[in-house]
Amino acid sequence: MIWDRGDAAPGTTVENNTQTDWVKKQVKEKYNINVEYVSVPRSSSDEKSKYHDVRRKCS
Repeated sequence: MIWDRGDAAPGTTVENNTQTDWVKKQVKEKYNINVEYVSVPRSSSDEKSKYHDVRRKCS
């Protein structure tokens, strides 16, 4: 889960940028785990945080 403050650099998103790509690559190589980022707009953070917790428990 990553907070979306609406300030991503041009041509990128909070889920897909240089830093997130680096983390995805490192975790995949070291632990063979695929990282997925879910953006949460600050205006609906409480609602989406609850959804994320339920989704994590069901996985």
